[in-house]
Amino acid sequence: MSYNLNVKSSPAMDAALRIISYEPQFSGVLKNKLLKKGFNLEQVTQALRQLEELEMLDDERLAKIYAGDLMRVKYYGPAIVRGKLYEKGVERNIAENAIKLALEDNGGEVEVCRKCLNKKVDTKLDENKKAQRLAAKGFSANAIRQVLKGASDFFYD
Repeated sequence: MSYNLNVKSSPAMDAALRIISYEPQFSGVLKNKLLKKGFNLEQVTQALRQLEELEMLDDERLAKIYAGDLMRVKYYGPAIVRGKLYEKGVERNIAENAIKLALEDNGGEVEVCRKCLNKKVDTKLDENKKAQRLAAKGFSANAIRQVLKGASDFFYD
């Protein structure tokens, strides 16, 4: 892999490099930060293009990591993960692919929902309250139904 290291230094590029040196950024978030700093759209677009050419800005890779972390650590379902990716300015097709891969890596939506029920939802709640909590975490009605049916089968068999 060869890199074009002919980086054109500009105030916008310098600011972008400073920002991404702290933590990886989605291009939409970085764009907004640079615009807020007073750079014009042309300067920002040029800096973002350079960072993408240098592979220092990669929404697809970052979306996969972010979606996986949200499911594995926060036990969020696909709907919440989708919303969080959209908030970061991630394109729809990239977000959907990241969610699909994160679900595969974490055993599917039902498994993530089951883990959420076990770790984040009070087991003393009635079934309706559990379902509401799981729905609020972004899980589909189908996944919730399967998890709650499995939990009641487990407890009442």
